[in-house]
This record gives sequence, structure tokens and C-alpha cells, in this order.
Amino acid sequence: MAALWAAICASKLGRWVAGVALTVGALIAALLVAFVKGKHAQADRDKAKQAEEEAAFGRLAQQTQTDAGTAAAKVRDDAAKQPPPDTDKRNDLDSTF
Repeated sequence: MAALWAAICASKLGRWVAGVALTVGALIAALLVAFVKGKHAQADRDKAKQAEEEAAFGRLAQQTQTDAGTAAAKVRDDAAKQPPPDTDKRNDLDSTF
């Protein structure tokens, strides 16, 4: 078997076939490496994008909380400025239609 393999590799056609096979194998290996690297790079970009979006949502939630606190304080201030209700004459209970 070894002698047959040696004879095939010694011939011009055998060397050409071996060279093509090695070239195709190297090409497939290079494509596989590029695919795996690209896959990991894309996963890293996706993680970074997700972290950025989560941070943006956190800032938005904090801003919403701040805005709500400011609005509640304004309502409390406006309510404090109102005169006290007249306990003798109340027109909110007028039921004459």
C-alpha cells in the first residue's frame, strides 16, 4: 500500500492532485477560522449593544423618576397655595339641579 501511495505521489498527476487537495483543505480551514472569528466578534458586538441599550433604559427610568418627583412637588406646592375651603358655605354639595 505504501509503495502504491509513493508511486502516485511521485507521478506528475499525483503531485497535482495532492497539491489541489492541500490547497482546498487550507482554503476550507481558513474559511472555518474566519467564520468562527466572525461569529465571536458578532457576539461581542451584540453584547456591547445590549449593554448600551440597558444603560440607556436605566437612564430613561432615572429621568422618569426625577420628572415624576418634580411634578409631584409642583402639585404639592400648588395645593399649598390654594386658600383653605370655606366650611360654612360649600357649593360643592349643591344638589339643586
